[in-house]
Amino acid sequence: MIERALFALFSLGCVATITTGAYQASKWYTQESVTVEVRNSRLAIDSRRGSALLPTLHVELTAQADGAPTMWRQVELPQDEVGLGFGLLTKFAPGATVSLFQTRGNPAEIFLTAADAREPLEFAIAMGGLAWFCGFFLLVLWVLFGRPGQQRGAERRVPSSGASLLFFSVGILALTIGLGVGAYRSWQANFWQVVIAKRVEAPSSSLPLSQLVISEKARERFADAPVAWSEFEHEGRAYRLPASACLVEPCVLLVNPYDPEDWNPPFDVDSSAWAPTWIGLLFGVTFTGAGWLIRKMGM
Repeated sequence: MIERALFALFSLGCVATITTGAYQASKWYTQESVTVEVRNSRLAIDSRRGSALLPTLHVELTAQADGAPTMWRQVELPQDEVGLGFGLLTKFAPGATVSLFQTRGNPAEIFLTAADAREPLEFAIAMGGLAWFCGFFLLVLWVLFGRPGQQRGAERRVPSSGASLLFFSVGILALTIGLGVGAYRSWQANFWQVVIAKRVEAPSSSLPLSQLVISEKARERFADAPVAWSEFEHEGRAYRLPASACLVEPCVLLVNPYDPEDWNPPFDVDSSAWAPTWIGLLFGVTFTGAGWLIRKMGM
């Protein structure tokens, strides 16, 4: 009985993840570049218990068309990355004309940053991994138990084993994560471009304070420390990254050739970036092997 329930559950999960992933992938694929004019922009900075600065960028946009309505968009930036926020203020200066990605001609889904525009694709990839897990587990159920309902009467019936299914599910999930992370890291290591970035610091008083809205809790800390960010050039254009991207000199980064704002520190074979791959493969082989052994021994 348990195998029937699991077969139905994973069949439903496979259909749901494939459908959701395909929908998110179509949203990303149908994104188009639109030209908008910046009417207003500001950077709001709050503080969490006085220990961290929380910047949020607010931008008022309008499409370059007669009678086009204005709209406000906002994006929350990483904690303490005020320098990144001021870089976006420069990009979204009032009166500037910028090209942004928009979903399916829907002005309610205009993305201020490349990271926001990538979210549907990243979600679709995650759903693809879950669909692979569900589909592979369905194949395991088919091999172990046969098609539900095909063995009846005098035919030999293999007894079900909840323990073996539990070990198989954990093992296949671990293999899915390990193989997925390994494929992504291999793509980064072999196809992303190497750039040299530098750390830049500026006193807070030299920045466009007229576009800054800051809470009383955050004001003292903002005034006492310089604002920092990381910067590199790619194909004649300067890109600004979080200050945390460059903690050592020289600052070497791997940059996605299709999206220079997507970056990652370089890593070696023994780097911790590969840890999910090795751990996933180890646990996957161990647990799936244990599940197969339990099934064979009839435990």
